Order: sequence, then C-alpha cells, then structure tokens
Amino acid sequence: MESATFKQPIFVRDDSFVLRKIGCVMDAIEFLEEWPLERRGLLHGA
Repeated sequence: MESATFKQPIFVRDDSFVLRKIGCVMDAIEFLEEWPLERRGLLHGA
C-alpha cells in the first residue's frame, strides 16, 4: 500500500527514550497503541 508509506520516516522516542523509526501509517498506529495508558492525553484518541 504505497499511500500508507511516508515520503520520509520520522523518528520519535518511546517511553524508554529509545529512538524509533516511524515509516508508515501502520508503524504510527502500533507506536500509539503501545503508549502507556497513564501518559495518553486527549489527542491520543483522535
């Protein structure tokens, strides 16, 4: 699915401060699903 892949990946730090590469929509969804419940804000559910 070509449209789901970003032109350039983004890099974010997870809860353990490990740098993670987000290269497609599925990577982003997985990253958000793994985010700790107690750290999720209003925008997390959007």
